[in-house]
Amino acid sequence: MKRRLLAIFLSLTLMLSLIPTAWAVNEETNPCTETEGCTLEAGHVGECDTTVVKSNGTSFGTNTIEGLSGTGTEQDPYIIDSADDLAKIPANTTAYFKQTAALNLSTVSTEGRKAYIADVFSGVYDGSDYAITGAVLPLFNYIKGTNGNDSQVKNINITSNVGTAEAAYRADNLTIAQSANASGAGLVANYAHQAVFSDCVISGTLYASGNTGVGSLVGHSGTITVSGCKSSADVISSSYGVGGLVGFCQNANWSKAFGSIKGCTISDSTYNGMLTLSDSTNGQNPIYGGVIGVVSGAETTSDAQVTNCSFTGKMNITAVNSNAAAGGIIGMSFPQNAVYNNCTVGSDAAFSLPDTVAKSICVGGIIGCLVRHAEINGTVSATLPNSDYTVTDTTTGVVVGKWIGYFNSNSTTGRDDGMLVLSDEIIANTGALTGGVVPAGVTLESNNLLPIKGAGNVLRLAVEQGGKIGTINVDCGIAALNNAGEIESITAARIGNDDSQNRSGVNNSGKIGSLYTSNIVVITANSGTIDSIEAKNNVHLCTAQEGGTIKTVKADGAIFVGADAEANKNTLSALEANTITFYGTNTGDLGTIKATGTVSGLTTKEPTSIEAGTNRLVVVGSEVGDYYVVHSNTATISNSSEDGKYSIQEGDSTPASVSANTTLIFAKDCNLTIDSNLSSAVSVGDIQTSGNLEIVDNNASGQHATIKSITANGALTMNDYYGIVSGDISAVGNISLAGNGLSGTIGTAKANTISTSAGTITIKMASNGTLNSNVKNTGTGDVSIINSVVGKCVASDITAEQGTVYLKGYNASIDSALFSGKIYAEKGLTVTYNIAPVAAENAINVYLGNGATIQLVETNNASQNAGAYLSVESKNSNSPVQSLTINKGSTADSGLNDVTIDLSDVSETLQAITNNVTDSKLTVKAKLTLDANGGTARKSETVTLPYALSGVTDITRDGYTLAGWNTEADGTGTTFAVNGSISCANWQNTLYAQWTKKIGESTSYTVNAIQDQTYTGVAIEPTIVVKNGDKTLEDGYTCSYSNNINVGTAEVTVKIGENSAVVTFQITKDHHPMVEMADVSVTYSTAYTMEATAKTSAGNVITGGTTIKYYTDEACSEGEMETPPTNAGTYYAKAILAGTDNYAEASKVAKLTIRKADFSVTAKGYDGIYDGKPHSITVEAAGATVSYSENGTEYGDTNLAYTNAGTYTVYYKATKDNYNDVSGSVEVKIAKDTPTVMISAESTSLVGGGTVKLTVSGVPEGGTVTVTQTDDRGSAAKTLDLTANGEISVRLSNTTAKYTFAVVYAGDNNHNRDEDSCPVSVTRRTSAPSSGSTISAPSTPNGTVTVNPSTASKGETVTITTKPSEGYELGSIEVLDKNGDSLKLKDLGNGKYSFVMPDGKVSVEAEFVKTAATSFADVPANAYFADAVKWAVDKGITNGLSDTTFGPYASCTRAQIVTFIYRAMASRTRVRAAEQPPRIPREARYGGTPLYSIRRDHLAGRNSKDSGKSAGI
Repeated sequence: MKRRLLAIFLSLTLMLSLIPTAWAVNEETNPCTETEGCTLEAGHVGECDTTVVKSNGTSFGTNTIEGLSGTGTEQDPYIIDSADDLAKIPANTTAYFKQTAALNLSTVSTEGRKAYIADVFSGVYDGSDYAITGAVLPLFNYIKGTNGNDSQVKNINITSNVGTAEAAYRADNLTIAQSANASGAGLVANYAHQAVFSDCVISGTLYASGNTGVGSLVGHSGTITVSGCKSSADVISSSYGVGGLVGFCQNANWSKAFGSIKGCTISDSTYNGMLTLSDSTNGQNPIYGGVIGVVSGAETTSDAQVTNCSFTGKMNITAVNSNAAAGGIIGMSFPQNAVYNNCTVGSDAAFSLPDTVAKSICVGGIIGCLVRHAEINGTVSATLPNSDYTVTDTTTGVVVGKWIGYFNSNSTTGRDDGMLVLSDEIIANTGALTGGVVPAGVTLESNNLLPIKGAGNVLRLAVEQGGKIGTINVDCGIAALNNAGEIESITAARIGNDDSQNRSGVNNSGKIGSLYTSNIVVITANSGTIDSIEAKNNVHLCTAQEGGTIKTVKADGAIFVGADAEANKNTLSALEANTITFYGTNTGDLGTIKATGTVSGLTTKEPTSIEAGTNRLVVVGSEVGDYYVVHSNTATISNSSEDGKYSIQEGDSTPASVSANTTLIFAKDCNLTIDSNLSSAVSVGDIQTSGNLEIVDNNASGQHATIKSITANGALTMNDYYGIVSGDISAVGNISLAGNGLSGTIGTAKANTISTSAGTITIKMASNGTLNSNVKNTGTGDVSIINSVVGKCVASDITAEQGTVYLKGYNASIDSALFSGKIYAEKGLTVTYNIAPVAAENAINVYLGNGATIQLVETNNASQNAGAYLSVESKNSNSPVQSLTINKGSTADSGLNDVTIDLSDVSETLQAITNNVTDSKLTVKAKLTLDANGGTARKSETVTLPYALSGVTDITRDGYTLAGWNTEADGTGTTFAVNGSISCANWQNTLYAQWTKKIGESTSYTVNAIQDQTYTGVAIEPTIVVKNGDKTLEDGYTCSYSNNINVGTAEVTVKIGENSAVVTFQITKDHHPMVEMADVSVTYSTAYTMEATAKTSAGNVITGGTTIKYYTDEACSEGEMETPPTNAGTYYAKAILAGTDNYAEASKVAKLTIRKADFSVTAKGYDGIYDGKPHSITVEAAGATVSYSENGTEYGDTNLAYTNAGTYTVYYKATKDNYNDVSGSVEVKIAKDTPTVMISAESTSLVGGGTVKLTVSGVPEGGTVTVTQTDDRGSAAKTLDLTANGEISVRLSNTTAKYTFAVVYAGDNNHNRDEDSCPVSVTRRTSAPSSGSTISAPSTPNGTVTVNPSTASKGETVTITTKPSEGYELGSIEVLDKNGDSLKLKDLGNGKYSFVMPDGKVSVEAEFVKTAATSFADVPANAYFADAVKWAVDKGITNGLSDTTFGPYASCTRAQIVTFIYRAMASRTRVRAAEQPPRIPREARYGGTPLYSIRRDHLAGRNSKDSGKSAGI
């Protein structure tokens, strides 16, 4: 590869001891030699096995079976490699068998045999996935473990066709043990107990009959374990227990054939064949399951488990002549607490039923029939049978459930245990359910129950405390439901049974959301909560339990509350039905009660409200708090025999007495008659009705009844009423107090109201009647007050919010002395009265809406010689009267007495008066304002219309003549002549005088007066009108203006010829100048100055006089600043225009927003190797304050520092005044350091033994190491007493041996593991040692050379240590023997070398040279890799291609790369002497390098024999 980043590569080489690097292997070669115990098989490259296989000594058969090879052990099983070998397997064998070839059994004789392998097989059979074909019998008859060991059958791959449609297979009854009969048929085995089946594959067909278990794997089983088995075989049988894998699983101890049974366990298995019911006329009850037909067991059995199994096949039920069951996983389940977990019935699975069914059949997606409690979860995607079927026996039928077809209680525990426990989706049943329990802690999700089909089916269900069910939606009835948990909703054909001798239904102590049925609902007990009940028939609430609550109950039929003598104690918030009947003495709280028919039997407890139907009488038998409830269309109040009591009665019903002043509640459309023969006054309380109410009291003389108040939700009629109503009267519809007139007293001193929100109010006053109540119609209807003779409407206010008030008197009159109220009428007032004399001071106040009409209808009555006074005001200040119409009634009316309508109070807003009354008896008054318009003072007064303007003589102006009147001051409006008049027809509420002035004393020229002008900031030149008589001149005159800019008197000189006139006008102060200044939003930089413009109200700019100040609040009251603000924030600038004689002061406030600016922040993390120093992140943010956090929420000013190895996230936040905060995070990554732990020996070879000094270095501070000594003589390893950096001397004996001293550093949180070793050899000395020869070391400039030892004997190792001075390096070193020959040196690294002492003296020569600067022409000084190249050259890692060429972009060979690595690591780890790879000569300059790299796991060669030195990377 290219050296494109060689500098980076060289820098990283020091890390390669931590990161193994593999070279690509081009040839797959076994790394083991033939002598290393390796085996090389085809397709298994590079595997070694040096283990010797030994027998495990099992007790399985070791007897020799004639004709079979092998010994029958697990390691040496009997070999089955032909079809005939199966017959050689003896009965009751416990040996191991292994099939090593495919078997075709089509030629094997089956005469007299029930299976290919005889009874009883107790060993292990491994089919090795080899095929078995041509089978027409089961492979095994009976598989049974022995001596506590399970028999095993695994890896069978069998295709078998057993039995035919004409000759079904039938196995003999199993008569083992105590002669019990248990028959079975299976393609793999007829029977199995204490057996394990794994990874078997089965196909073919099985026709079987007369058996109690038929399955493609096993027909009849005891304790078995099945895993990973798959079957696609078709099974055709009508037996009791037909399963895709196992037919009948005997899961209890009552089977004498199998003895003690623990249960069946099946996992990770699949059946996708077809199960077919061939004939059901043999008296059997066919039970079909996609995995197991029947799981048998007792209540205490809990070992049946089916996990991760699936059914994707077909189930074909051809005829149902006896009761049957079919389930996608299990046909019928008996055991208590069986577990069926993660079962899947796929979308490809199919169930087929015949069109005609003679007996019952239940089909379930998971289980056909569940007898006892089971735990189930999984997925059902198949389409289940859902069509109509012909049932020939009407007592039976077809029931289908997505999960369970049929629940059946079969328990002796005293509770119904047929319900399943679910941890996933459950759609429980379309079959009959008798007795299911949802235990505590179990939740059935919403919408999880499919409808139950068939009206004859019933559901019985129990939910324990803590259990939860979502939606129960069944087409059948619910016979019994015991709920202590939670149920979201229930929908059923009927809920409960109303047989008083055998009543059943819902017993609830938990919580139920809603109950709905098209029939009846029976609540047998409720101490919990039920949100709602709705029934299309009746509802029976047998709720005699305290603490229960039912919020809403609705029934199309009747609601029966209480049962027999047991009265209700529940809280019933709302009851609604045709009829509602209470039994016993109700003590439960009641809310609203509503019936279209009768409500009966209610005693004591007071409902919030109660309503019964028309023509129904409900009499409460005793007092209910402050209420006495009467629902009736007719009732009579009369004196009772008891003092202070009265009776409510209808027909011949028994009178019921209540205390006075209690409330009467009537049903809608009721009639109340006050007895005309009251012997004493009676006091009636509040009367309420849900509809119309008529009260009749014709007691003209005698005692009267006093009614406290009346409320009707419909119309109210009280004609000919003589009694008293002391309080309010209200209705939703019409109110009529008419007939012959009100003779009683209504209301008390305006403290009460007669009101309606819809309809009209009509009140006719009789001669002795008194109306004290206010009368108010808040709807769109009218109010009519009819008077007779001297009747009184005393102090009442009469209001028609959106209608008209009618006052009718005929022979009587409205007398304001008697009527002191006010009249409020949106649309107007109609008066049909002989109106009594009324003066202005006694005016009747009438408040009208805009556009209202006052209509006067009267027959003249000479006796009334004075008129009424009506003072009109606006009814609504937001919509004052602007127009008004006055009409007269019938043209036959002879006229009016004097009537005055005073409009003074509405004159300011009144713009039009339409008066259609021409009768002189009508007087209309209004307030007229005459503005002198520069003349004498303004004049406002009430005048009678029409009003003659010619009579106005008291308004004058010096020098001017009154020319007329106008509706606008400048004369641009409607003109009125000086001698004109103002009337209703041309009504104007304000007129302005118009003035003219002569031009010259003797001319007929005039000029108009000029209106006052408002200062505009520029010259004002108003328009001048010059006339000659009545003719306006267009030209012929001149105008000159003076003093017409500033406030004061301006002049206009008008000149015609020699004649002139001076007209003055006033320039008045501009009181509404304006200041314009816009809101501004800027980003912080420098101060921003707001700009404002002042203008007159005419829009002309005012120069100068405006100052701007700045504040911190919108009210401009805090933080006042004369100069613009500079810091970021929100400010308010107030520009003030100082007032002058010409204009008033004005100001404007605008918002100044100075947004914070953004600033730059640079954050850098740290990524390095542990060095014992703390490291932090670096954040560069000029002028900002930086805070730091470990978690991003809590910040501090101190930067976080980390010393130990690890990855740390540091959050930072830079804050700076006037700038937005900048936050982020970077990481501090500290990798573990790999220390260079080394051990060296002062001498690596000794002759005659002796002491060797060992030095350990490079151990991290505080770290510990283990130093060991081993040798090649097999001596036990020794641990030396050196655990840290330091030296230790070891005495070695005079025995020839090779010693290895090793140091191991285990590493810690901050350091990786490292190790090193050094060899020391000892050569036995057989003669006395010589004194040795000397070694002379030179005294060399620019460095030092030392030797150790300085005297050595032949064969000893001598170490040379060189140390150059600063700026120098070792140029050359040579060791010469006594003959001057050069000795071979070994480079130990770090300036150390060694040699073996020859015979005689030795001299050392060395030269130190100045370190040369690196200078390569192709490495520019500014190149990014220049420093790295210099470093590599200085360290001796590379010398480049020549003295002047480095070749930074040249290719590298493998040999060069490993040489770089070797040199770079030389200062850290010494290369041990070892055998070189064969193809690398020792004399090659890179000879030791690949071996070093391979041993250090830096790389691998191309293969075990070739390092690939010249190959590229």
